[in-house]
Amino acid sequence: MNCLALELGPQAKVGHVLFAGILLLFAAPSSAIDPPTGAIIERCRASIGQHAPEIVKECVDKETAAYRQVQTYPKKRLIGEIVHRCMKGKREYGWHMVNACVVAEAEAVIALKEYGNSAHAITNVCRKSVGKYGWIMVKSCVDREMETVVALNR
Repeated sequence: MNCLALELGPQAKVGHVLFAGILLLFAAPSSAIDPPTGAIIERCRASIGQHAPEIVKECVDKETAAYRQVQTYPKKRLIGEIVHRCMKGKREYGWHMVNACVVAEAEAVIALKEYGNSAHAITNVCRKSVGKYGWIMVKSCVDREMETVVALNR
């Protein structure tokens, strides 16, 4: 069994559908989640300025939608860890950045899973060396190491 399948559980057998399926399966209704409107408005005003109310409103709408999306992600297992890491590292840049981080991290996990058992040992080494920085960094490390192995075997 692939080392990432253990992290993701039995749902890990469906490839790219995995991420969307997990998120949709556990998603809460977005209308039931109240965003921190005041904080979102202030962040948008600070980043855009007071002189563009239409753009501030567009920013608030996008940030609110991103906040609601992030709140629907499961809080358990690997996806929960990804959400926590992304919130910790990207929240100051806005909810759209948190959401983009979660999606990118989950895509990196899926890509690593698709490498299969051939990358198991390399993935473990990379997880130990750069895992604290997230799955994108682990994937980058694995890709680099696999390219090195191929180059050395030519």
